[in-house]
Amino acid sequence: MERKAALNKVLLLMFCSLLLRLVVASSIELGNDEVYYWLYPRYLSWSYFDHPAMIAWVIRLFNLGHVPTVTWAMRIPALVCGTLNIYLAFLLGSRLRDTRTGYYTTLLYTSSIYVSVICGIFILPDTAQSFFWLLSLLIAAHIFTASPGAPSRKTNWVLFGITAGLSILSKYHGVFLWGGVGLYLIIKERKEFANPFLYVGGLLTLACLYPIIHWNIQHEWISFTYHGGRTLHNEGIHWDNVLQEILGEFFYNTLPVVALIFIALFTYRKNPYLKSGNFLFLLCMSIPLIAFVWAMSGTRETLPHWTGPSYLSLMVLPAAWLSRRQEQRQKSNTPIILWICLSFTALILVLGLIEIKTGWPDLTGDKPALTKDFHKDDFSLDMYGWNKTMKATDSLCNTLIAAGALKPNYQFLQVNWFNGAHVDFYIARPLQKNTLVLGPLKDIHQFYWVNQYQDWTSISDYCMVTNSREYQSLDRLPLFFQQAVHRTDTLPIYRNHQLAEVVFVTTFRDVPADSVHAYVYQSIQP
Repeated sequence: MERKAALNKVLLLMFCSLLLRLVVASSIELGNDEVYYWLYPRYLSWSYFDHPAMIAWVIRLFNLGHVPTVTWAMRIPALVCGTLNIYLAFLLGSRLRDTRTGYYTTLLYTSSIYVSVICGIFILPDTAQSFFWLLSLLIAAHIFTASPGAPSRKTNWVLFGITAGLSILSKYHGVFLWGGVGLYLIIKERKEFANPFLYVGGLLTLACLYPIIHWNIQHEWISFTYHGGRTLHNEGIHWDNVLQEILGEFFYNTLPVVALIFIALFTYRKNPYLKSGNFLFLLCMSIPLIAFVWAMSGTRETLPHWTGPSYLSLMVLPAAWLSRRQEQRQKSNTPIILWICLSFTALILVLGLIEIKTGWPDLTGDKPALTKDFHKDDFSLDMYGWNKTMKATDSLCNTLIAAGALKPNYQFLQVNWFNGAHVDFYIARPLQKNTLVLGPLKDIHQFYWVNQYQDWTSISDYCMVTNSREYQSLDRLPLFFQQAVHRTDTLPIYRNHQLAEVVFVTTFRDVPADSVHAYVYQSIQP
């Protein structure tokens, strides 16, 4: 395949992918994690409780220094990085085998739900990390495919140190880039340990970590304490969690794509489609993170997208295998299996968009009722209904203010980070209010510090909004809120003329401001 023809196809793929992702990104509301990350660029810091600061920086960067106030603007970095990742995939596959491999790699990347949706639509720490991880892979590929002692190796070790550091600044998993490179050097190129530029790269990575270290020193290493102690299972290995993690990974990286990865792995011995060094390199950059997460999933909670970066290198294997097959068969057409992979992911995107916008099909089968758990298991409601909730809540609060049952300077109240973030972005912000989120650190996360940016000493009335998707009981509030005068109103939210969820609005009167102030500034509670 000629490089110019392949590049034209890649550019067309990038454009079509961007267009589809833009439609989806503009059509649905922010999910739980996404809306929480709005706090980061709003309150810039060296680092944050849950993650490093890269996500805050890229959101500000792509919004020209401003804090975005609409959904599509929050997701601009994902749309841009998701598009650039396709081009990086082309360069990586081309470097490790040939131009056709590069083109096939782009098709596999575009077919991956992790690459195209999780990193390419949603604004998450994975957004920037996927870009810097891929850039690091490409630089490392240039290092190990160049002849030993080549001048380019010196420059590329420096570049790798910087991009690996930026990957860690996006998400802590970035340390596995050095883990993979180190494993490859031990197995294949021990002589490279004599190259002083390898250590220059390592020092540059450490320098990039300054914001993380600086913030954690100031906050008693709370980020590492939190991540190190994430929910542990009581006894033994929970194999059901391991299976859930593995199956989740396979779905996130698209089942047909994962099937091709396994085929490519098992056929390599009989039909080597890559140089042995390149094959080993891809495995070294993949297996450590996957093995770590799989082992961890047996004893604590994990999430399937944590291993997503590992699949970025694994996807090159089936691309190279398919390129080799076409070569042997002397065919120039694109294998139909790659179009099946693309169609599979496009279908999931379209069906997901229909489900979120219309609620069809009903994922729960619940009978319409104004109960506290109606449609509790309908995950599509994470990205639907918040704008409608804002209008209904505003109308109710205005009625209460007119009746003298609520003061005009009321503020919003929540008890956990995900409901708190949604209420803050979709309800409090447009109504020019603030959101107070109270509870232990494990429940409120970055809101512990956000609370302290506001002055609550003149506020006595609050409004708490919760819904049947994630109902929050009032007994989770401090006692002085429970003892205050309060009332709860029930509001229905409809989707496609059907009851979608139930919103419960509780208003509190004459809450003692000194109690609120003391609670906000108390020591961190685990």
